[in-house]
Amino acid sequence: MWAKRLLMVNAILLLIVFASHWARFSAAFHHAWALLTSWLGLWTLLFIYGVALIYLLVVVHLLRNSRPRRRQRRLVPYYGDDGILHGFVRAPNTPPGFSQPFGSRRTPISASSSVVQNPLSLISGSPALWDGWPDGAFEWSLDRDELKETNHLPVHWVSSKLPGGRHGSVHAITPSSGKLTRYKCLGTLQCRSSVCSVHLQIPPSQDLVDMRQQLQVSCLCGAPLHYVPCSVEWSVSFYLHGAVFENSGKHSHSYYTHSIPIRNGAPPQLTSLPTHLCRRLVELSLHTSCQKPAGARASNRHGEGFDISENDEPEWGGVQVRSSRSNASIDDGEDASQQPEADYHG
Repeated sequence: MWAKRLLMVNAILLLIVFASHWARFSAAFHHAWALLTSWLGLWTLLFIYGVALIYLLVVVHLLRNSRPRRRQRRLVPYYGDDGILHGFVRAPNTPPGFSQPFGSRRTPISASSSVVQNPLSLISGSPALWDGWPDGAFEWSLDRDELKETNHLPVHWVSSKLPGGRHGSVHAITPSSGKLTRYKCLGTLQCRSSVCSVHLQIPPSQDLVDMRQQLQVSCLCGAPLHYVPCSVEWSVSFYLHGAVFENSGKHSHSYYTHSIPIRNGAPPQLTSLPTHLCRRLVELSLHTSCQKPAGARASNRHGEGFDISENDEPEWGGVQVRSSRSNASIDDGEDASQQPEADYHG
C-alpha cells in the first residue's frame, strides 16, 4: 500500500516537472528524433519502436498472470446464536471442491431445514380451544368454519418470518398448493435469579437495538434480565377449504407476563400485560402448554397474525400476513378482532 502511494507521488512530481519545462523537453525531443532518423532512417526507427511496445505489452500480460489473484469477497448473512440476523459480513469465495467444516456455517441450520423436526401428533381439537399459544409437535387441519372460529389462527409468540415459504394461492384446492408461511419463535426475556418469585416472561423486541434497551431494565426482584432464545418453528398453509397448522416442538419458555415498551424519548419501563385465561389446544395427554409458571399474571397477543381481506374470494376471504409490533388484550369470551391495542411496541 505504501509503495503504491510513493509511486503515485513520484509520478505526480514528474508530471509537474515535465509540464513546467515543456518547451525544453519538446525541443530536445525534436532534436533527438531528427538525429535518429538521419542515422537509422524513419522506417527503421518506427520498427524498433513497435518491437519495444509489443515487448512491454507481453511483459505486463505475463506479470498479471503470474500474480496470484485476490479472491473476491462476497456478502454473507451473519446470524447470532439466537438465530436472528445481525448483519452482513464479507467472506472470501469458497474455492471449488472445498467444503466448510461443520460448525462454520453463518446461516442457521433451521432456516433451510424442515419446519417440523419432531414426530407430529395429528390432532382434532375444538377451534374454541385455540388460545394463540401453540406448543409441542403437532399438525392440525381445519376447515373454513373452524378457521373462522379461531379468528384465523393468531399466534402470540414473538416471531420472525423464515425463508422457504410457498407463494401459493389461498384459492388452491389442496393445502400443498396453498399459501405457506413459516415462522420461528424469537424466545423471551426472563430473570434467572434462583430466589426470584416473579418469574417474568417478556417478549423481546425484533430490533436488536431495542432489545438491548429492554435488557437494561431489571426484574421486579432487582436481578438483571437475560435473553433466552427458542428454536421452535411453525408453518401455516391457507387454502380454499381451510388451513393446516404445523408446530415443530415445545417452547423453551412459558407465556409472556409483562412487556417493556420502547418509545422515543421515554425510558423503558416494565409493564404488566392484561390477564388472559389459558386455554388448552388439545388434551393434556398431547399438549401441556397451559401450565403457567408461578407468578404469571398475563399473556399477550403478539407476533404474526392473519387478517381477512374484504376484496378476496371465496366468501370467507383471503389471507393476508400482518406483521404487528403491538399486541392487544384478549379476554375470555370476547372477539379478539375487537380488542384495543396495548402499549407494547416490542
